[in-house]
Amino acid sequence: MDEKVIAAIIAAVTSIITIIITSIFKPRIEKRLHRSRIEIDHELEQKKKIKEVLSKYKIHLISSADSLRGRLNNFAKNYTKKEHYVNGNYVDKENYYFQSMIYRILNFYAWMKVIDNNLIYLDTTIASEKDLNFIKYMRAMKRSLQRGKLVHGLQVDPETSNDLIYRDTLDEMCLWLIDNDSVIPYPEFKARIEGNIDHYKRLCEFIDGVNPDENRRRWDRLYLLQLLIMSFINSYGYDFQFSSAAIFDKQIERAKKYDIFPNAIMMLERYKLEKEENVKRLIEKMNEYGS
Repeated sequence: MDEKVIAAIIAAVTSIITIIITSIFKPRIEKRLHRSRIEIDHELEQKKKIKEVLSKYKIHLISSADSLRGRLNNFAKNYTKKEHYVNGNYVDKENYYFQSMIYRILNFYAWMKVIDNNLIYLDTTIASEKDLNFIKYMRAMKRSLQRGKLVHGLQVDPETSNDLIYRDTLDEMCLWLIDNDSVIPYPEFKARIEGNIDHYKRLCEFIDGVNPDENRRRWDRLYLLQLLIMSFINSYGYDFQFSSAAIFDKQIERAKKYDIFPNAIMMLERYKLEKEENVKRLIEKMNEYGS
């Protein structure tokens, strides 16, 4: 057979085979590419929305965290003055120190609740590493007051073994401070104190008379919260808000009690924060003092 004829036949067969293969596989390939583009676009859109939410409320949370850090620092130095010993008198307007401390804690958790409410329909698992760590920090700071396992295996007074604030209770306490994705200011809180005591009574009971010498674990939880806030601000706050290693040493030495640290480290590992730069440093400090 003539070579030209053979070449023509081969070309024709090749063309036919190509057409058949293309007709079979091209739609599948295009479908997969289309699906992949949709998934990529969805992921990029989710990341963008997550970043927008965090950017919108970040400064509010940082400001609230810094205010609470200042109060917890003052409290650690001056708890012996017993200004927070109010013996159940939570609505007396003369108890400024106590009530302002309650507000600062509620304000801080309320801003986290606002952020959570705005993230609820977003897939935060695909957030960027820095944004995801921001969300993990919020979870850990909430759990410092909530997590029962923080005191697992530790000596606890049986009558006060429930010295924690349950997640739903903390959420409920924060909700009445939130108005249109904002948190009411302190003057408005003061004006509402008497009529809303039931909304935040559990936190008042938690703070009333807390001290490092009691056979309870309230002090430990507050101190862990302070250390987490310091690390959080180091990661996301302004440079002038940064806490050095020396400052951490000073605060940890004031804690007086360190046996909660191993459980705290386990909690941070549970939330996959142990490799975050400032948490890693905090864990090193906890191991140093808790050993």
